[in-house]
Amino acid sequence: MAVKESDVMKLKRAIKENKIKGAYLFYGDEIYLRDIYIAKFRALIPENGFEEFNLIEIDGRNMSFDEAADAIESFPVSGDIKLVIIRDSGIFKKPKEEQVKFWNNQIKKLPDYCILLLIEDAVDKRSSVYKTISSEGCAVEFAHLKPYEITAWVQQEVLKSKRKMSKEVIEYFISVCQAGLSNLKNELDKLFDYCGEEITITDIQRVVSKPTDVQVFALSDCILEKNTDGALEVLEELNAVKESAFNVLYLLLSAFEKMYLSKLMLAEGMPQDVVEKRLGVPPFIAKKYIAGGKKYSEAFLKNRITRVPEIDLSIKQGKISEWDALYEYVLDSLATQ
Repeated sequence: MAVKESDVMKLKRAIKENKIKGAYLFYGDEIYLRDIYIAKFRALIPENGFEEFNLIEIDGRNMSFDEAADAIESFPVSGDIKLVIIRDSGIFKKPKEEQVKFWNNQIKKLPDYCILLLIEDAVDKRSSVYKTISSEGCAVEFAHLKPYEITAWVQQEVLKSKRKMSKEVIEYFISVCQAGLSNLKNELDKLFDYCGEEITITDIQRVVSKPTDVQVFALSDCILEKNTDGALEVLEELNAVKESAFNVLYLLLSAFEKMYLSKLMLAEGMPQDVVEKRLGVPPFIAKKYIAGGKKYSEAFLKNRITRVPEIDLSIKQGKISEWDALYEYVLDSLATQ
């Protein structure tokens, strides 16, 4: 059975075959990959190719209909094509009726010489303008990559840098980094700058900046393993960088809630890949929640979830400080788990 070609792969093929034309919508969470393809579109207009006339970029938040129409309909200068890039127009969320009418018309009657690229952070696929650009042009979602794709991407970056990282080290590296290729690239660059030819887990622990949510995962692992020293060490690290105790508490709550939800959904017979999508987080993060849900008991997770509002009230009533409350919550979790 043939593998279905993704929107990004179709776009990559169209660029390679020099078949870019019409209207495009770029959206999604994977900003790094999206920016790579935006740069490829910009490269369609050559340097010294009257960029001021043939490469027009507009802030869609402050754009008038006249400005958009003029940019799209005016002829290119000394060239065959012009590229119009419009960011954050908002026309794929809750557009006004006149916006729907204007943009549906513009996309349907787009001049042959104009390539229109609309860039949005999020869209409503039920919207009329989205349906129009999907049928008349091309809508491309840059979603977070699947775990095996992220691993392959990191391996490629490591090879390009002429360094070495084992598969085990790469998987550990991915697990402690914030989601998104741009974050992974930043942390890889730090490793390449400060480490030797072969990068180890110790190098990653020394160099890579761990986001708060990753440290909260480490904290929940310590609770599961009844590792009091490890849990206190994580709390001390968070306190040292002046992280908000409230933020840590509610990240713990969010983690326990997702573990609890995953446990309930799996108990109902829902397939794991569906559970991962329902959790609404990148796949490798979802797998951590699912693994945690399998390890913790339902009663423990339920208790940890219902306890947080009580702690919140005690803090607001001045009965306990934020950090004392967080320490108490974690130590209580270690004792009752």
